[in-house]
Amino acid sequence: MFAKGKGSAVPSDGQAREKLALYVYEYLLHVGAQKSAQTFLSEIRWEKNITLGEPPGFLHSWWCVFWDLYCAAPERRDTCEHSSEAKAFHDYVCYSVPVCFAPLTGLPKVFLRGWTSA
Repeated sequence: MFAKGKGSAVPSDGQAREKLALYVYEYLLHVGAQKSAQTFLSEIRWEKNITLGEPPGFLHSWWCVFWDLYCAAPERRDTCEHSSEAKAFHDYVCYSVPVCFAPLTGLPKVFLRGWTSA
């Protein structure tokens, strides 16, 4: 996921947790849950200054992309609304890359021109 070598920095667990906390707080504010946002900050003992991003915020935007891709997976696309771009992504990945991962299980499935084998 991250390049190894000189000059590349891999975020620490603490940095990742800090970013997630910031995005949760930002999301709560953007949806109008000011009391929940303040309670969240006090419960995690946040003491740094916060600069918010533009609405709808990173977490909401990320969730929308994730949900679109999730719904466009071949096993769900007939029952879940999704974009044509998300469908095209799945079709490209699962039919051009030798190994796809089964949803939620992480177990590899090999795709060969539309046929699958475990």
